[in-house]
Amino acid sequence: MDPPGQRFFERIGKFAGRMSILDFGQLCFFVERSGFMKLNDRYAAPITDSQTVTVTVTPRTGEAKTVANYGGFGPPDLWLLERAIDGVVGQISWTPE
Repeated sequence: MDPPGQRFFERIGKFAGRMSILDFGQLCFFVERSGFMKLNDRYAAPITDSQTVTVTVTPRTGEAKTVANYGGFGPPDLWLLERAIDGVVGQISWTPE
């Protein structure tokens, strides 16, 4: 039996992988265009027992920004960014470190 909280994860631990420069550039462009750095730090749906998606962006010239989105309650551009990241992550060949 899997330890609590690990049953549905494909990877547990440290992994490394590479993405294309085009995918990275597109994600960077969307982060800027969406105004991610000005979003609230947390969005929460008025429900219980839902997932939280946390996105952290660390710009080359500044402080990291983290946004937690509980229950998908954030703005549509945050939802799009989460899906775009998931799409890119799904194409990476991950290797354990």
